[in-house]
Amino acid sequence: MDSRLIEMLACPVSKAPVFFSEARQLIVCPTSKLAYPIKDGIPAMLPEDAIKLEDSDPLLIRQADSGRAQASGARRAGLVELEQLAFHAIEIVEARELAQIAGFAP
Repeated sequence: MDSRLIEMLACPVSKAPVFFSEARQLIVCPTSKLAYPIKDGIPAMLPEDAIKLEDSDPLLIRQADSGRAQASGARRAGLVELEQLAFHAIEIVEARELAQIAGFAP
């Protein structure tokens, strides 16, 4: 299943993003806890075609773990970027102070 297609799809019930389970050949919506089958290579995204997933279904558990990992990675990336910005801000302040000392800045 083409990942670009999956990115364009949304659950018809909750309008939430979905993901593709290659192992089970299902389009999964963790928000509504529904899975949609692939029929002849085409996602069957009608509510009446949906399969209700139990809370303990590995598809929902794996997606929740993946979401937490992605959020954690994004936070780390954000902190690294913030740290770099702070470092550059310190460099700018130091450069201005040196310019004032040398008489190049007001």
